Amino acid sequence: MKLLRTRGFTLVELVVVILIIGILGAAAYGRFASTPTFEARAFGDQVAALIRYAKRTAIAQNRNVYVVFNANYVALCFDPACASSNMVISPGNSGNSATRTYCLDGGNYKGNWACEGKPGSVTMSTSPAAATFYVDALAKPFASTDPSGSSSSSFSGLTITLNGGDHTSTVVVEAETAYVH
Repeated sequence: MKLLRTRGFTLVELVVVILIIGILGAAAYGRFASTPTFEARAFGDQVAALIRYAKRTAIAQNRNVYVVFNANYVALCFDPACASSNMVISPGNSGNSATRTYCLDGGNYKGNWACEGKPGSVTMSTSPAAATFYVDALAKPFASTDPSGSSSSSFSGLTITLNGGDHTSTVVVEAETAYVH
């Protein structure tokens, strides 16, 4: 009598594979579960994207666009005071809880405003401290104190440092070109 061999896995093989997947998952979880780390990185990416959007909007609309830094948000406006009628409208913001809390117009969340709220687990510092600046229609950055229409800029660059958990994210805006990296 010939024994038929069936193809498949033994119970021991299945248990070993499941055990290995569990160990790899537990090791990876620690890296991916650190919410403050990911919030710092994500907010840094959002700030960089907002500054790039400011440059494109300034060129497209042929007017100054202010990048306004607040303790709780970064926003784009057509004036440094960020009056309701001068908010830069964008396709939308992230809509996360921090943005819904801080990007308000008359006490109401404005989902199409180019504004991102800083997550509570992230600390933000800027160097120099007076961070608000504007980009003109030629995409040249100016300090917020420089007169509009000026040809010479006192903007010396900007470094934004974001800390969250064990991660530090840095966004640099170069003088003369407003190149963001």
